[in-house]
Amino acid sequence: MSDQGYANELRSEQDYVDGLYARLDAERARVKGRYSETLTVRGNATVMVERDAEARALAKESARLGVADNGLCFGRLDRETGEHTYIGRIGIYDEANEFEPLLQDWRAPASQAFYTATAASPEQMRRRRQFHTRGRQVMDFTDEVFGRPGDGERGDAALLAAVDAPRGEGMRDIVATIQAEQDRIIRLDHPGTLVIEGGPGTGKTVVALHRVAYLLYTQREQMERNGVLVVGPNTAFLRHIGRVLPSLGETNVVFTTTADLLPGLHAAAEDEPEPARLKGSLKILDVLKAAVADRQRVPEQPVTIELPDVTVRVGADVADWARSEARESGLPHNLARATFVEVLTWALTERAIARIGEGWLTRADREAWENMRADLRTELAEHDGFTALLDELWPTLTPESVLAELLSSPDRLRAAGADDALWRADGEAWTVSD
Repeated sequence: MSDQGYANELRSEQDYVDGLYARLDAERARVKGRYSETLTVRGNATVMVERDAEARALAKESARLGVADNGLCFGRLDRETGEHTYIGRIGIYDEANEFEPLLQDWRAPASQAFYTATAASPEQMRRRRQFHTRGRQVMDFTDEVFGRPGDGERGDAALLAAVDAPRGEGMRDIVATIQAEQDRIIRLDHPGTLVIEGGPGTGKTVVALHRVAYLLYTQREQMERNGVLVVGPNTAFLRHIGRVLPSLGETNVVFTTTADLLPGLHAAAEDEPEPARLKGSLKILDVLKAAVADRQRVPEQPVTIELPDVTVRVGADVADWARSEARESGLPHNLARATFVEVLTWALTERAIARIGEGWLTRADREAWENMRADLRTELAEHDGFTALLDELWPTLTPESVLAELLSSPDRLRAAGADDALWRADGEAWTVSD
């Protein structure tokens, strides 16, 4: 391409990019105006709930548009058919036709060839053009034309420009320079756990963050419903990576360290090597299960509950039956408590009805039997002694209480099959490993 031809092409590309920014600015103004209008809406409770939902959605959209300014458009993909697609940080659509993309989001299927097409496998593409921009200005571009003798695997001008760019304090996104191997990981169609391995400095973290952004694009409803949590080893690391996802238009992600995983509790201390190793081993799962099971008890001696018309006794037999049913429910301890209470209550009321109705009430009279059961259930539920007994036999637990009592008690540790190295005098002296 001659110098004049290059200059003409550069002006043409700048004109197109200017149009994209004009569209971006217009969309920002529209969302901002709609957000302001929404906040003025007044009405009944239903109207206000709908207003708040729309306001949150508009705030998210405003944040997404707000981070797209830098490097909005970074490339163009020309097909063998003569059609071309501009690739960028977010998707921008024609105002008159919302289904006509002026700029394809880098995560869209139509953008994949921008990262994976090569001279050996052009994927029906004729040319890949990569822009080098500064602010809203297209400084220059490089072309990789597929099918020409001597073409390499990938034009590297944009990659070199990224490498040579001034370094800031934090990690930057690589959306304009994703390599084919990285793109395969980012777009991998795999619903389970994905482990990205590699040596130091190979880009594991930034690829993982781009995969999060990709999943938020392709599975947004599911991901936003369940939430996205990024866990790092320390706050310095989180500060380093913290702007990658926002720069990709994704702001609805929570960042935390392992020390802050439990809301309201911050751990700063570090364990000695042996306790840390034990807490990080699979064996700790059996220890914790045993510690929880130890709190699911039966009375050593029968406990008497005096009701207005009858006295019931909670013995080891009926409590053990209720405990077995609760454990076999497969529910976590706190949720299984409802099963324990239900079975125990049913057994006690069944025995009480038989005594109260002895000689005049039979099981054939189901209505009278169940009416009496309902009254007895109410009496048990309101009985302080029965409530206290339930709390003793199947208490509602918290992670902090179980772990603090376990770690500070040699007897509990031995009963749970744990190593004595886990013991400490103050069970609530929380460490990161906890």
